[in-house]
Amino acid sequence: MKKLAFFFLAAVLVLLNHEVVFSAQEALNLREMIEEALKNNPEIQATRSKIESVRARAGQSTYLEDPEVNLEAWGVPLNHPLKFRSSNPVILGLRQKFPFFGKLGLKGEIAGQEVKIVEEELRAKEQEVIAKVKGVYAELFMAQTNIEIYKELLELIRQMSATAENLYQVGRAPQQDVIKALLEQTDLLNKLNWAEKELITSQAKLNSLLNRSPTTPIGKSKELAPTPLSLQFSELEKLTLEQRPELRALEAGVSRSQKAIELAQRNRKYPDFMVGLQYWVAPDQSPRHMYAPMVTLTIPFSPWTKGRHDYEIEEALAERQMAKSSLDAMKNMALFEVRDMSAKVEAARKSVSIYRDGLLPQAEQSFQAALAAYQTGSVNFITLIDAQRTIRDTRLGYYKALVDYEQSLADLERAVGKELS
Repeated sequence: MKKLAFFFLAAVLVLLNHEVVFSAQEALNLREMIEEALKNNPEIQATRSKIESVRARAGQSTYLEDPEVNLEAWGVPLNHPLKFRSSNPVILGLRQKFPFFGKLGLKGEIAGQEVKIVEEELRAKEQEVIAKVKGVYAELFMAQTNIEIYKELLELIRQMSATAENLYQVGRAPQQDVIKALLEQTDLLNKLNWAEKELITSQAKLNSLLNRSPTTPIGKSKELAPTPLSLQFSELEKLTLEQRPELRALEAGVSRSQKAIELAQRNRKYPDFMVGLQYWVAPDQSPRHMYAPMVTLTIPFSPWTKGRHDYEIEEALAERQMAKSSLDAMKNMALFEVRDMSAKVEAARKSVSIYRDGLLPQAEQSFQAALAAYQTGSVNFITLIDAQRTIRDTRLGYYKALVDYEQSLADLERAVGKELS
């Protein structure tokens, strides 16, 4: 019996050493976590920098090429190749290349669509990070709740152990009941140890999303409550087609490829120009000062260059078809994800309701009845332990269903492309 008392004391000391690591921290605010992630997450920052880069590249697309200045010396004697003062005439020229009307505008429109694509990539990344923050917040809540439940159950097992020991001392319960209580307590201590490990992992995940050090302390999450969702699938489907960033990006890709086709067709049909003006100084001629205007044109429809432009159009047509097919595939995937996630949200909502309104009260009643029956000797200790495990599993199942609901709702919002709460 002394050994049992020593074992019981050791178990209680281990329990007292399991301090909850979030107890001294302020309560977490999910909205503040999301705002911090949107501001500091490195993936979002990288995408913002990418937008700046693409915008700067788009700004270059409507500018003309650099003008050219040429200086020529004609008639330099071969026997005096460096005697440029003997050249006749000396020519100073300036020329500028101009694309055919409308080509620069099309290049600007193509670049504008590329900017839209990257802007939608940013929106998609933001929605992805928001969903991750909500999911990890729910995981953090689950880990913290597990710790609280296991600590409460450890206290309950301690009381059950004391009851079993009292009954054993008066000869109304076998010594085996005391041993079983201590074994159950040790099992809960082991579960508490793993729950604290899961808490550390969840904290590190959240810190990573917020661009913090993995060891930055994180406070206790607030009690989760099922976020209401009143939209039907038809409404979610409409929202998805309107809001999903990946769809908007692919639509911009289709527009870009259409403009690329128009540009390729203009390149095949219409020439580009080179306009120039030259100033001549001819010391041995009269008049000595002259000028020469110049206009040159490209010939895109020449037999030896037309084929290149034909392939350019074929390439643009293939890219447009590829963009349209990618858009159709993305629509199908997005609608499937919305249907799948909405079904999961509904299933999790029903599960939360079943646990809250049925299983939890029933498990509590069952345990109280078993405890009262054990104290009067009507049932054995195994029945009491089973009732305790039932209420433990039911409470954990309820919170797991609640976390599944919130995580499924976060995934649904990511699939739709818009927060729904």
